[in-house]
Amino acid sequence: MGCSSTEKPKISSQKPKTIQLKNTSTKLSLNDFVKNITILKLQTDINIVEIHKVMVFNDEFYVLDKKTSQLLVFNKEGKFIRKIGSRGHGPGEYLRLTDFTIDKKNNELLLFSSWDSKILKYNIKGKFINDFKIKNYPDSFVFKPSGNFIFYTTFNNKNLYSMVYTNKKGKPIKYAFPFPKGTMMISADYTGGLHQQGKTNYFTEITSSLIYKIDDVITPKYQFDFGNSTWSEDKRFNIRDFFHGDMMKFSYLQNYYCDTEDVLAFSFMHKKFIRRGFYFKKTGNYLAVPYNMKPDDLLYRILHLPIGIRENEFISSLDNELFEIVSESKENSEYLKKHRPDFYNAIKNFQPEDNPYLIFYEVYEKK
Repeated sequence: MGCSSTEKPKISSQKPKTIQLKNTSTKLSLNDFVKNITILKLQTDINIVEIHKVMVFNDEFYVLDKKTSQLLVFNKEGKFIRKIGSRGHGPGEYLRLTDFTIDKKNNELLLFSSWDSKILKYNIKGKFINDFKIKNYPDSFVFKPSGNFIFYTTFNNKNLYSMVYTNKKGKPIKYAFPFPKGTMMISADYTGGLHQQGKTNYFTEITSSLIYKIDDVITPKYQFDFGNSTWSEDKRFNIRDFFHGDMMKFSYLQNYYCDTEDVLAFSFMHKKFIRRGFYFKKTGNYLAVPYNMKPDDLLYRILHLPIGIRENEFISSLDNELFEIVSESKENSEYLKKHRPDFYNAIKNFQPEDNPYLIFYEVYEKK
């Protein structure tokens, strides 16, 4: 049954935990907080430009490369198994693949093609089932176990909401996160968005540093405070000033977050520098550059932002650009040989023509 545009999901009255990042004189190394690093080489002749998302299901790795619009599947040894769908205008084809998720209950894959604004459904072996179009050209989505969808859009729809809950066929049933009439909402790769990257579905409004947990109930979860340079929540709809002002003078959360059971990985802009960190849920402590971790930490530079999780492990990727940090510096190589010999031995034969490697690691808080 359809719902009117005024129907909204329940919003929890719970206050978010404030993650107050402050400058300190402490100099910590990420190397002391990372353990169990393992490497997986992806064995395929198919060119992978950049890995944007990885999901693990039934001992298989589903690897998304948005730049080439490919979803590739590998077994636990890294051997290529199959490719899901292809680019085109026909049945089971997409124009620009930008996201995907797995319906683990029904053993189905759900792919999102942004240019033609549609969801495509395949079985777990890659056989096309059906698709449906989505109104208002959303930027991202999450899938709920009930079979319904949640979409985030910056397209100025007539309902003036940036989040739409739909049924299994894409018909809107609820709306959330209204924005003022006349607000010029735009799509940005680095602020605002809906994510199903780790254990939890998270959302931030554009320019905002407040993270919500998204489900049947919307819960304010984490409020980031970067000090005096923080872009104020009161100005989150002041889009023009945000994009056309002096962005090098303020700090804000980027639209990236990925979590395990115990740790939240995040990225933020601190004045003119892109930084990232890890928040320990149980204690409320954090590691972040430039606040309490060495900005020249070698492991920090090698481990890119997590692109997925495997149980309590984060998954990142290692490409040729990152490997040059090690291969072209004797000092860096010697550091890894001494402090991370297992990691060094796994990557020392990396070749410029190789596809990116997957890196698995745990981040833990020292006691």
